[in-house]
Amino acid sequence: MPKRQPESVRVLFAERLRELRESRHLNQQQLATRLDEKFGISLDRTAIAKIENGDRNVSIEDAVAFAAALNVSPIMLMSPRRTEPAIAIGSMSMSADQFRDWARGNLPAPLRDPKGRLHESDAREFHETMSDLEYSARDRLPSLPELKQLVINLQFIAGTSRERTLLSRFLNHIDTCVSHLRDEVKKGDSSGTR
Repeated sequence: MPKRQPESVRVLFAERLRELRESRHLNQQQLATRLDEKFGISLDRTAIAKIENGDRNVSIEDAVAFAAALNVSPIMLMSPRRTEPAIAIGSMSMSADQFRDWARGNLPAPLRDPKGRLHESDAREFHETMSDLEYSARDRLPSLPELKQLVINLQFIAGTSRERTLLSRFLNHIDTCVSHLRDEVKKGDSSGTR
């Protein structure tokens, strides 16, 4: 199967807006009404249709309002659920995973030019914009094993069977996440990436 060409954020936004709206069983008019009633954003059904067809640009304010109206983070409207296609920003591109990490502020933009060459943005400049509070918060985040141990400790302390059941479900969820992460790392190691 041939690799898909990088898509612009505008095209991805249009696709994701339609997917998410439809997954919430909303038609375009219902979304327009929700935007107006909850956020005071006046977009009619035809404006939403033009956005979903890629025929109209979206302001940052409207993009955030769409995300809020659909109860998703704004990044969900700008990147695909899949790892492909890559995302184009002008003549440069990056993978969907890299885009999400960059959008979350976890790394400088790892943009590739049309010839596939990587042009890392200046890491020092990127990290200098982070506040001391952001750095210290990242240092304090627990690792997955520490989080798992915390849940085990809470499970031990929990008194009622209902609390134990909830904690057990939470622990199982963490185990599943850790397993998925291990699988992703193994895939990356075996394919020679990362």
